[in-house]
Amino acid sequence: MFKINESNIDRAIRIFMGLFLLAVTTLLFGVWQWVVGIAATILIVTGVTGMSLLYRLMDINTLEG
Repeated sequence: MFKINESNIDRAIRIFMGLFLLAVTTLLFGVWQWVVGIAATILIVTGVTGMSLLYRLMDINTLEG
């Protein structure tokens, strides 16, 4: 059902950016903290699972080969 559509480099970048944004949320307040926190969570989850729903909808696959 769910197929991996992200390369290892893509996944590593997503996890790194997600962790970075998660750290940034400690500097924010109110709605912005929630918005950045949700974006960070999405990046981390897609990086760990290797499957991006947006990539799937747009028929993008960054896997090698």
